[in-house]
Amino acid sequence: MDRVAYARDIMRPLWLELVQRLDAKVVVHELYTKEVLALKNLQDILSKPTSQDQAVELLMCMNTRSADDCYKFALLLSDTEGIHDVGCRLLTRCVEVQTTGGNLPSSPCSNLATNQKCMQQLLSRQESFERQPSSHAYLESPYCEISASPVDCLVRARKSYYSCSWKSWLDIPQEACWPWNCVVRIPPNKLVVGDGTDLLTLNLDTNKWKRYNLGDVNIHSVFSCGLGINPYVLLHDKLKSTFAVEKYNLATSDRQHVTNLPSAYQAQLAQYMSVAADDEHLFVVSGRTGTYEALDCVWLYDIGVDVWHRVANMSINRCACSPFVLDRVLYVGGGIVKTQKDDWIGCELVEAFSKAENRWRTAVMTKNTRSRLMPHNGKVLSVGGTRDKEAGNLITSELELINLQTNDSSLISNMSYGRRGHGICVDDENCLFVVGGYNSEGFLTSVESCQINIC
Repeated sequence: MDRVAYARDIMRPLWLELVQRLDAKVVVHELYTKEVLALKNLQDILSKPTSQDQAVELLMCMNTRSADDCYKFALLLSDTEGIHDVGCRLLTRCVEVQTTGGNLPSSPCSNLATNQKCMQQLLSRQESFERQPSSHAYLESPYCEISASPVDCLVRARKSYYSCSWKSWLDIPQEACWPWNCVVRIPPNKLVVGDGTDLLTLNLDTNKWKRYNLGDVNIHSVFSCGLGINPYVLLHDKLKSTFAVEKYNLATSDRQHVTNLPSAYQAQLAQYMSVAADDEHLFVVSGRTGTYEALDCVWLYDIGVDVWHRVANMSINRCACSPFVLDRVLYVGGGIVKTQKDDWIGCELVEAFSKAENRWRTAVMTKNTRSRLMPHNGKVLSVGGTRDKEAGNLITSELELINLQTNDSSLISNMSYGRRGHGICVDDENCLFVVGGYNSEGFLTSVESCQINIC
């Protein structure tokens, strides 16, 4: 679509709707006083009676000048009593043009940074839009397929902005895979999955799997530290009866010992511990004992000085957790807890650990339990899991975005399958990979990915 067709077919109806609902000269004057427009003949226009057509032409001229002008004007509208919805629709359109592949040289928000500001405005203004009187007359526009309120436009904008197309990869070459803490993306082109005694790598260029057998071990976690091209593995060496962290060289199949877990911790462990890491620290979280009791302990390994520290206990006992590090803060969510009736149920609590204060605090409550959590662009992705309380242990396919600051969650997309016990990772190019797990139909060996862009 060229610029003329874009302005005629898509933007003009919005401008016409605007000037029909307001005095045309008021619109022009507001633009001028807010310094949104910088046209040489603006003063001449203001000195003469302004018709609806003239106002529309002026607005269209502004629209084709720059993305930033259109963004400023949209914010002006969304702050103006009586036309909140027009501003919302314009912001919505700015988002949709970008996320549906619009690449017009002068289209609103063709710049990604500007588009991100628009989406942030949409999300932050939702509450004020919802308070607008429901009796307000909303006109049909290109931004909503039916006559819609600002909230409807917000919902559509969010779905458009977070739209994800899922790609399927070759299935894992084994009967079952439950890699809940055992998936990592290794540059330049490998996805590494741990399962049982094996490491499996998927070459993302050829879509082929390769298997590495580590011997008489049980793999409990696979993770990366820094920018290395080889994965780290938390495993139980059956011959040595030791829980250890090793670095595995994919090129030579050599195992390099890094550290053993503290002996006091090993004495309690059987399975279901979880790992989170950054460039400086390794956190090993909880686990389940041989008598089927969940632990509440967390151990911190200082990579630079090769020293373990036991930090403050979590507020609850749980295992098979989903820990992650965001802005140097450890968060622990998901997992399962044991009830007084000896049943295991999912946990909604996400708590955060302050290393400076050596204490935990409640960060957020998730909608789904047993989901896999992953930080991304300052927020948190919640992938799959279970609706324990709401839907009778329904295993969900939902991919959600959680804002830790506001305790809000937004549905981004749905996977091809509902999953629990799956593994996830996000690479440097904003691609989310989801591997294995199980649902009501049995264990899954499928692998899927989607490209996500979240501001």
